[in-house]
Parts: sequence; structure tokens; C-alpha cells
Amino acid sequence: MKLIVVRHGETEENAKRMLMGHMHGTLSGKGRLQAKKIALRLRNTKIDRVFSSDLMRARRTTEEIVRYHNVPLVYTKELREQNYGVLQGRHLDYLLAAMKRTRKSRLRYRPKRGESIMDMKIRVGKFVRSLNKKKEYKNETLLISAHAGIAWVIFSMYGHVPLAKAMKMHPKNTGLFTVEINDKGSKIIEDRMFK
Repeated sequence: MKLIVVRHGETEENAKRMLMGHMHGTLSGKGRLQAKKIALRLRNTKIDRVFSSDLMRARRTTEEIVRYHNVPLVYTKELREQNYGVLQGRHLDYLLAAMKRTRKSRLRYRPKRGESIMDMKIRVGKFVRSLNKKKEYKNETLLISAHAGIAWVIFSMYGHVPLAKAMKMHPKNTGLFTVEINDKGSKIIEDRMFK
């Protein structure tokens, strides 16, 4: 099985360094162009199924990609970004200040009414492993259209990189990486997201 993981196009909120989490966000003009470009880049790539976050910033990116692929498409909340709880819609500085105040790492800090990166890792890991277990997907190429946090988790899982290290890498908007998974294990065979 191959997994192609794509991050959504730039949002107006990304440009302002706002924490969107489970809020929808709006693709900026640059983000809409990025979505069109990644769709064209993937136009001739074999894709058998698409799984996308149900949040609008990912949906809009996914819509561009599937224009060239008549394949099953599933929108799911399991691929949403980290839930930042009371910090959603706030500037990144609020998260950094809260982490400093509580002396918790980025991995472990859980905003009020939100989830930690470790909580998200469990959610996303469970979803992605369920895809890997389906026999009918064994020889297929699946595309996942989602967010920075999802990219960190999947890159960590299949690229054999500690999550804390993956989180130090900045995922490009509409960047992608491809993972090959077989009976012998997994490896990243293409990285245009973090490099």
C-alpha cells in the first residue's frame, strides 16, 4: 500500500499564525492557487481512494485534487487538526505562553476543552492503522488530505522518526510525502513536505 499525505493550502489564518484546530479556516488566494497546483501535480498519479479531513480548508484542497480522480472519497473528523479548545482562533503566542506557564511540553500540553498532540496521535494512529489493515487496500494508493499535525503523526509513524523530532520540521502548505507500506515494514519514498 502507498499513502500520499497532503497538507491543505495556505489559509488566511495561517498567514496570521492563528490556531485554527477544529475551526474551518478560509483558503487565502495563495492557498487556492496552491491547491490548484498540487491537483495538477497529482493529475497523472495513480490514486485509488481519498480520505480527507472534513474541515473546509482541507475539503477545498481535496476538491481540487479529486477533479482529476474519479475515486471513492471519504470526509472524516478523524483527520482533523489538533483540537486547541479555548485557544482556537487565537494567535500561536497564546499557546506558547500557556505551555510556559504550565511547564508542559508541546506533546503533552492539553488546552482546556481541547486535546494534546499525544491525544491527536492516538486518534490519527488508530484511523491510519485501520486503513492499513483492510485487505482490499493492500495494493492501492490512498491519498490523505489533512493538516500539519496529521502530517507530523503519519510521518513519525511510518518514517520511524520520534514525534517530537517530526514536530520540529515545518510542513509546507500543499506539501506532500509518500509512504510505502508492505509486509516488511514502511518507508518514506518521497518527501516534498518537509524538505
